Amino acid sequence: MKGKFYVAPNQANHGETLCIMTRGRVIATTPGATEADILWADEIVSGLSMLEDMGVLHDQQDEEIATLFDEAQRKRAELYAKIELVKTCDACPEQYDAMLDGKTVAYLRLRHGRFYVECPDTGGKRVYEANDVRGDGIFEDDERDRYLGAAKTAIVDWFRQNRK
Repeated sequence: MKGKFYVAPNQANHGETLCIMTRGRVIATTPGATEADILWADEIVSGLSMLEDMGVLHDQQDEEIATLFDEAQRKRAELYAKIELVKTCDACPEQYDAMLDGKTVAYLRLRHGRFYVECPDTGGKRVYEANDVRGDGIFEDDERDRYLGAAKTAIVDWFRQNRK
Protein backbone atom coordinates (compact mmCIF):
# COMPACT_ATOMS: atom_id res chain seq x y z
CA MET A 1 0.00 0.00 0.00
CA LYS A 2 2.98 2.38 0.17
CA GLY A 3 2.40 5.60 -1.73
CA LYS A 4 -0.71 4.42 -3.56
CA PHE A 5 -3.57 6.61 -4.67
CA TYR A 6 -7.22 5.61 -4.41
CA VAL A 7 -10.41 7.33 -5.40
CA ALA A 8 -13.15 6.90 -2.84
CA PRO A 9 -16.75 8.16 -2.93
CA ASN A 10 -17.18 11.47 -1.13
CA GLN A 11 -20.23 11.15 1.11
CA ALA A 12 -20.71 14.89 1.57
CA ASN A 13 -21.12 15.95 -2.05
CA HIS A 14 -21.62 12.63 -3.86
CA GLY A 15 -18.44 13.28 -5.83
CA GLU A 16 -15.12 11.58 -5.37
CA THR A 17 -12.30 12.04 -2.90
CA LEU A 18 -8.77 11.25 -3.95
CA CYS A 19 -7.05 9.61 -1.01
CA ILE A 20 -3.28 9.41 -0.84
CA MET A 21 -2.16 6.58 1.39
CA THR A 22 1.15 5.37 2.69
CA ARG A 23 1.92 2.68 5.22
CA GLY A 24 -1.77 1.83 5.29
CA ARG A 25 -2.95 5.27 6.44
CA VAL A 26 -4.73 8.11 4.67
CA ILE A 27 -2.25 11.00 4.65
CA ALA A 28 -3.97 13.46 2.31
CA THR A 29 -7.25 13.98 0.50
CA THR A 30 -8.71 16.33 -2.03
CA PRO A 31 -10.48 19.48 -0.79
CA GLY A 32 -14.03 18.88 0.38
CA ALA A 33 -13.33 15.54 2.05
CA THR A 34 -15.20 15.30 5.31
CA GLU A 35 -13.97 13.65 8.48
CA ALA A 36 -16.43 10.83 7.72
CA ASP A 37 -14.87 10.34 4.26
CA ILE A 38 -11.39 10.12 5.75
CA LEU A 39 -12.48 7.73 8.51
CA TRP A 40 -14.22 5.52 5.95
CA ALA A 41 -11.22 5.50 3.62
CA ASP A 42 -8.91 4.85 6.57
CA GLU A 43 -11.06 1.90 7.67
CA ILE A 44 -10.91 0.33 4.22
CA VAL A 45 -7.19 0.99 3.77
CA SER A 46 -6.40 -0.44 7.21
CA GLY A 47 -8.21 -3.62 6.24
CA LEU A 48 -6.44 -3.80 2.90
CA SER A 49 -3.06 -3.19 4.57
CA MET A 50 -3.70 -6.01 7.01
CA LEU A 51 -4.52 -8.33 4.11
CA GLU A 52 -1.39 -7.16 2.29
CA ASP A 53 0.74 -7.79 5.40
CA MET A 54 -0.63 -11.34 5.52
CA GLY A 55 0.40 -11.78 1.88
CA VAL A 56 -3.17 -12.00 0.62
CA LEU A 57 -2.97 -8.86 -1.53
CA HIS A 58 0.68 -9.08 -2.49
CA ASP A 59 -0.02 -9.97 -6.13
CA GLN A 60 -3.66 -8.84 -6.36
CA GLN A 61 -4.78 -6.64 -9.23
CA ASP A 62 -6.25 -3.15 -8.80
CA GLU A 63 -9.63 -4.46 -10.01
CA GLU A 64 -9.79 -6.83 -7.05
CA ILE A 65 -8.99 -4.02 -4.63
CA ALA A 66 -11.70 -1.95 -6.29
CA THR A 67 -14.10 -4.84 -5.67
CA LEU A 68 -13.36 -4.61 -1.94
CA PHE A 69 -14.11 -0.87 -2.04
CA ASP A 70 -17.32 -1.56 -3.98
CA GLU A 71 -18.46 -4.14 -1.43
CA ALA A 72 -17.82 -1.78 1.47
CA GLN A 73 -19.66 1.00 -0.34
CA ARG A 74 -22.58 -1.34 -1.08
CA LYS A 75 -22.89 -2.18 2.62
CA ARG A 76 -22.83 1.51 3.52
CA ALA A 77 -25.52 2.23 0.93
CA GLU A 78 -27.72 -0.57 2.28
CA LEU A 79 -27.44 0.77 5.82
CA TYR A 80 -28.10 4.33 4.58
CA ALA A 81 -31.27 3.14 2.81
CA LYS A 82 -32.53 1.36 5.94
CA ILE A 83 -32.37 4.49 8.11
CA GLU A 84 -35.80 6.12 8.24
CA LEU A 85 -36.14 9.76 9.28
CA VAL A 86 -39.35 10.39 11.20
CA LYS A 87 -40.27 14.07 11.53
CA THR A 88 -41.25 14.77 15.13
CA CYS A 89 -41.69 18.54 14.79
CA ASP A 90 -42.42 20.57 11.65
CA ALA A 91 -40.81 23.86 12.63
CA CYS A 92 -39.09 25.86 15.36
CA PRO A 93 -37.35 23.48 15.70
CA GLU A 94 -37.61 21.15 12.71
CA GLN A 95 -36.56 17.83 14.17
CA TYR A 96 -36.43 14.13 13.38
CA ASP A 97 -35.78 10.78 14.96
CA ALA A 98 -33.64 8.45 12.86
CA MET A 99 -34.93 4.89 13.08
CA LEU A 100 -33.18 1.66 12.16
CA ASP A 101 -35.02 -1.63 12.49
CA GLY A 102 -37.60 0.01 14.79
CA LYS A 103 -35.01 1.53 17.15
CA THR A 104 -34.02 5.16 17.53
CA VAL A 105 -30.39 5.62 16.44
CA ALA A 106 -30.20 9.43 16.23
CA TYR A 107 -31.84 12.75 17.00
CA LEU A 108 -31.73 15.53 14.37
CA ARG A 109 -32.59 19.16 15.11
CA LEU A 110 -32.55 22.51 13.29
CA ARG A 111 -32.96 25.68 15.32
CA HIS A 112 -31.67 29.25 14.75
CA GLY A 113 -29.75 28.21 11.61
CA ARG A 114 -27.86 25.44 13.44
CA PHE A 115 -28.48 21.83 12.45
CA TYR A 116 -27.02 18.94 14.39
CA VAL A 117 -27.27 15.18 14.83
CA GLU A 118 -26.75 13.29 18.09
CA CYS A 119 -26.39 9.51 18.35
CA PRO A 120 -27.92 7.34 19.62
CA ASP A 121 -30.46 9.94 20.81
CA THR A 122 -30.78 13.47 22.18
CA GLY A 123 -27.89 14.21 24.52
CA GLY A 124 -25.71 11.59 22.82
CA LYS A 125 -22.54 12.11 20.82
CA ARG A 126 -22.78 14.96 18.31
CA VAL A 127 -21.84 13.31 15.00
CA TYR A 128 -22.77 16.11 12.58
CA GLU A 129 -23.25 19.85 12.81
CA ALA A 130 -23.87 22.59 10.27
CA ASN A 131 -24.05 26.27 11.14
CA ASP A 132 -24.65 27.59 7.61
CA VAL A 133 -28.31 26.60 7.24
CA ARG A 134 -30.37 29.45 5.80
CA GLY A 135 -33.58 28.33 7.44
CA ASP A 136 -34.05 29.45 11.02
CA GLY A 137 -36.29 26.83 12.58
CA ILE A 138 -37.19 25.08 9.35
CA PHE A 139 -35.13 24.11 6.31
CA GLU A 140 -35.54 26.02 3.08
CA ASP A 141 -36.97 23.65 0.45
CA ASP A 142 -33.72 23.57 -1.54
CA GLU A 143 -31.52 22.64 1.43
CA ARG A 144 -33.49 19.94 3.28
CA ASP A 145 -32.39 16.95 1.17
CA ARG A 146 -28.72 17.97 1.27
CA TYR A 147 -28.55 18.36 5.05
CA LEU A 148 -30.69 15.32 5.83
CA GLY A 149 -28.54 13.24 3.44
CA ALA A 150 -25.35 14.42 5.16
CA ALA A 151 -26.97 13.62 8.51
CA LYS A 152 -27.82 10.07 7.42
CA THR A 153 -24.24 9.58 6.22
CA ALA A 154 -22.93 10.71 9.62
CA ILE A 155 -25.36 8.33 11.34
CA VAL A 156 -24.15 5.43 9.16
CA ASP A 157 -20.54 6.22 10.06
CA TRP A 158 -21.36 6.44 13.77
CA PHE A 159 -23.37 3.22 13.65
CA ARG A 160 -20.59 1.31 11.86
CA GLN A 161 -18.02 2.50 14.40
CA ASN A 162 -20.19 1.80 17.45
CA ARG A 163 -22.10 -1.37 16.68
CA LYS A 164 -21.43 -4.21 19.03
